[in-house]
Parts: sequence; C-alpha cells; structure tokens
Amino acid sequence: MIQTIRHLPIARVGLAAALALLAGGVAIGLGQSGAERTAAVAGTTPLPAVTALEPIELVDALPFVLDEPFPHFWRAEEPSVTSGYLLVLHADP
Repeated sequence: MIQTIRHLPIARVGLAAALALLAGGVAIGLGQSGAERTAAVAGTTPLPAVTALEPIELVDALPFVLDEPFPHFWRAEEPSVTSGYLLVLHADP
C-alpha cells in the first residue's frame, strides 16, 4: 500500500528531502574516527566561521510503506527501501 500525501505543499516536501539527505551525510560522517575525518579533509580550504543558525522545527513525521521496494542509490551498499518516514520540517529561509 502506498500512502498518498495530499496536504503537503511541494516546497515543504523538497525542503524535507534536502534536510533528510543532509542528516544522512552527517550520520555517515559520525561513523568515522577523528583520524579518518582529518585525512578526508586534508588539503581542503577551511570554511568560514558560521553564525548561529535558527532551530529547525519538526512539523510532522508521516510513516510510509511501499508496494515495491527501490534501491537507495545514495548509499554504497544500495539497500532496498520498503518503508520510512516523510519528515516535514520548518526553518527560516
């Protein structure tokens, strides 16, 4: 069964997808040791200091289940995705 989400504006869904990808990248980086992270960024230009960011509010988390799985191409092992959560987040632009 595929749940259809009718009440979400496209812009919010796009923001949620972008932030979910960002969170996934952070989680992947957390699995590395300090030496691995340092080696990965050696020779790169450091980023400028960032001012404090506004908090991101979780508006809703909607579970979904798919009839047909699809491969998660953003991960090296490409697991099959059969279910998950669609996150609706609120943040100032």
